[in-house]
Amino acid sequence: MDPAALYQIFGASFSSDANVRMQAELELHKLEENDGFVSSLLQIIGTPASEQAVRQAAAIFFKNRIQKGWEPARDKAIGEADRAIVRQSIVEALLISPETIRKQLIASISIILNSDYPDKWPGFLQSLHSMLQSNDSTHVYGGLLLLRELVKVFHLKKLEKRTPLNEIIQLVFPTIQAIANGVLESETIEAAEILKLVLKIYHTSIQYELSAIQQESSWIVPWGSIFIKIVEKPPPACSLEGSDEDREAHVWWKTKKWAYHCLLKLFSRYGTNLKDPKYGAFAATFLNHFAPNILQTFLAQIHQHVAGQWLSSRVKQQLATFIADCVKHKNTWALIKPHLEMLIQNFIFPALCFSEQDQSVWEENPVEFINKKVDPIESFYSLSAAAEVLLIGIVRDRFSQTFIPVVTLINNILTQYNSTPEGQRNPRRKDGALNMMGVLAFDVLKKQSSIKDQMDQFLITHVFPEFDSPHAFLRLRACDLIHRYIDVDFANPEHKIFSFQKVLNAMQDPELPVRITAALALGPFREYAEIHAAMIPHAPEIMQAFLNLTNEIDMDTLSDVMEDFVADYAEQLTPFAIQLTTQMTATFMRILGEVNFDSDDLENLDEDADKILAASGVLKTLCTLVVAVDASPDILRQLEVLVAPIIIYVLEKNVMDLYEDTFELLDSCTYCLKAISPVMWTVFDYVYRAFKADAVDYIQNMLPSLDNFISFGKEVFVQNKAYQHIIYDIIESVFVSAQAGETDRIYACQLIESLLLNLRGQVDQYIPQFLDLAFRYLKDDTQAIRSHPFRIHCLEVVINCIFYNPTATLALLEQAGLTTTFFTLWFKHLEDFTRVHDKKLCISAICAIMDLPVESLPASVQSGYAQIVAVMVSIFDSLPAALEERQKVIDDSNADWEEDEDDDEGDEDLDEINDDDEAGGDVANISEEEYLEFLSKEQGKISAGDDDEDDFDDWFVEDIMEEDPFHTTPLDDVDAYIRFQETLNSIASRPAAFTLLKQVVNAEQQAKLDNIIVTANDNRVKQAEAAAKKQQQQQA
Repeated sequence: MDPAALYQIFGASFSSDANVRMQAELELHKLEENDGFVSSLLQIIGTPASEQAVRQAAAIFFKNRIQKGWEPARDKAIGEADRAIVRQSIVEALLISPETIRKQLIASISIILNSDYPDKWPGFLQSLHSMLQSNDSTHVYGGLLLLRELVKVFHLKKLEKRTPLNEIIQLVFPTIQAIANGVLESETIEAAEILKLVLKIYHTSIQYELSAIQQESSWIVPWGSIFIKIVEKPPPACSLEGSDEDREAHVWWKTKKWAYHCLLKLFSRYGTNLKDPKYGAFAATFLNHFAPNILQTFLAQIHQHVAGQWLSSRVKQQLATFIADCVKHKNTWALIKPHLEMLIQNFIFPALCFSEQDQSVWEENPVEFINKKVDPIESFYSLSAAAEVLLIGIVRDRFSQTFIPVVTLINNILTQYNSTPEGQRNPRRKDGALNMMGVLAFDVLKKQSSIKDQMDQFLITHVFPEFDSPHAFLRLRACDLIHRYIDVDFANPEHKIFSFQKVLNAMQDPELPVRITAALALGPFREYAEIHAAMIPHAPEIMQAFLNLTNEIDMDTLSDVMEDFVADYAEQLTPFAIQLTTQMTATFMRILGEVNFDSDDLENLDEDADKILAASGVLKTLCTLVVAVDASPDILRQLEVLVAPIIIYVLEKNVMDLYEDTFELLDSCTYCLKAISPVMWTVFDYVYRAFKADAVDYIQNMLPSLDNFISFGKEVFVQNKAYQHIIYDIIESVFVSAQAGETDRIYACQLIESLLLNLRGQVDQYIPQFLDLAFRYLKDDTQAIRSHPFRIHCLEVVINCIFYNPTATLALLEQAGLTTTFFTLWFKHLEDFTRVHDKKLCISAICAIMDLPVESLPASVQSGYAQIVAVMVSIFDSLPAALEERQKVIDDSNADWEEDEDDDEGDEDLDEINDDDEAGGDVANISEEEYLEFLSKEQGKISAGDDDEDDFDDWFVEDIMEEDPFHTTPLDDVDAYIRFQETLNSIASRPAAFTLLKQVVNAEQQAKLDNIIVTANDNRVKQAEAAAKKQQQQQA
């Protein structure tokens, strides 16, 4: 391909003429699959004389083509000749490219390395090493960029697949260590950029594993020295210019952050991991010899900061996190104790005060302020969150030594605040003190706390006045404190009601963050009887306030509070259900209307995710509201009309993130009304379209509503053969789909059962297909089926067919030569039919067989009649226990939830575990490292091509065989004893059948049959009595 011609086409893609641009873009997409296209692109990119805009466009196109076509197995893969040229030339192109183009090339190299290194690009490491050893700074910097991408290829791999990374570390890391040492004394921006890259490379290499060589003292000492020197290095003057925001973004502060980050990772992940055989020896050395020196360096940095030295917020966050880990260990805690007052008063306390930055964000974007406070990702990088963790660690892990001093400090700040003339008070200091008390709520309220009984007075004195503060952030803090200390027992119960009233009033505050905090604080008040009663008159206005808030902020936490509120105040909200639903559906459509479903713009990804979560919360609240008004059919019908458009919208737009909640809402509507309205039949069509488009993976979520359509809309199904075919098509699609697993196919089996039990005599044409689907897996009992629940459900497909039409089903089995196979499998796995439903189905199917004339039965069934009778007796033997178990499950599900009276004792046990400081010992270290290790292992499996999804499927599918008290079928109304008695009566009137039965029944079985008849007679009497009682109640 001619690079010059390609260059001209790219040039035309910038034309001011839209037609010329469109033609150029079409031509590029037509050429991109041609041999030579990618290598020609690289030639354009690597020519400095080319126009910058053309090089940039070519680089983006190049990266996208690499991304789509580098893997040989992909459709439209890049040819091997092009691939070889790219591997040969891309590094040189990188070295002569500006930053904007370099980013595209680095992304491309990352893709190539993931696919080709080391097997198809064996010379890459040596070339990279040569670049790092060059005297040319451009080559050195380029080599560092490449090294980071190479290390990233392996840092998530399992230990046994990290051999190439270990080789890289051994060969190249001494070189980059020397590079770092060579620029440590420099204060230039270029030196900071190089150091930052070296640190990021090192950190990536140890993120999830610390190689054996990196654990050696000969390695850890020089690397640790580099980190410490960067930490101690006075910040260059250029890094202290401008605003705080300018300083935070400066490369030198980013470099310092990475030095702290490396030391923190070494300590928290490996340096305290004494029990891990891989790291135990390293941890012992690190904890005793390295950690104390690092801690002293960090404490010195904090002292300098307290004296006036500026530190970036991320550096302070890393300092707080490191010290929090040090609190747990005896030797490092001993070093912290002399500095404790300074740490709390001058480091933690200022970090927990309402700041200028907080004020700025509040004023410019109150929604962002709220999101920053509740977003767990934000909290992970937040200085205030790290300060909270440090404060909690100090108090909780060293309770007996620190609790009283910390609380005294807080009290002193508040006392000083109150004694200061009103015009001279600093409200931010009070906010910090109250924030600290909020952070420590768990510790303040536990049994061991000496101030637990004083907290009512604390709240009255220091918190209640701030509900009327002129400072919005203090009004917010008052709501937050009442929320955290909701369990405080006031000596005067009126104070509890007063606090509730103040929080309720705060929901009308002019400031959004205050209203949101008040709304979240309001929820727990419902648990108190006196407050619950006080809320009743206000339920509609509270709900309206909630709805108003959902139109101001998309927040799933708020939706959770709304959902609970609707469930608790269903009776009070029922008269307003239509109005509430109208507002919630409008809110839902407004939220989703702001989501760009067609965009691939990653910048909007987080914002869109927040909106999806908020929309999910609205759906959950609507679902709760529908269930709450299930006793009012007229209202339910109106609600269906209101929610149908949003269900259709989700299905039409294929918003798969909302499918689970949408199908739950559809299930609630159709189940509560116990009928299918015309508007819901319209929805049914959209459900099918969504399934055909991409929803085969959501059959689990779809099943309840599909079952409702069949159960409560059977008259329509009888008349509408097209609807029958829709259900069959869904069933067949799940059975044959490569995407579906055994769990999905179980749900398809349950759909078959729903059709056969509800549409008796109306779906005979599908019996052969149902049998074919089941026997796709039943023919090979040892391999085709992996889980016994799926086997049982496949068997139940056949059993349901027998129950539905025994004559046709037995004939089809006989024609296919599968009669003996089926009965052998059924009886072999009889013990796996554990639920009452399974046993009733088996009894009903056997009764259906025994109801047939003996001479019409296949010979194999006639010859096995004795075994059939024995199986029937066996099922009845186990039925009472199954009935008892089901009743127990029902009773448990209906039982009121009771709080565990031993909760406080459990807290006490926790205190005993954690409060080991009196003995001078270490505190149990339960950190996020175990979780990160799990993520690492899981990512390693993905990288290695391992997939434990099947194992998860096995685990999950077992739950399907448990009794479900909420699942209903027509068999629920069948009394198995009476049903079998009817069959025995029928047999008694048929000589051939009666003679055969007498021949195969032994004395023990006869006695059991007699008992079954006795039970049947008893059940008939009970049924008659219940019917008479019901009739009397209706007449009364």
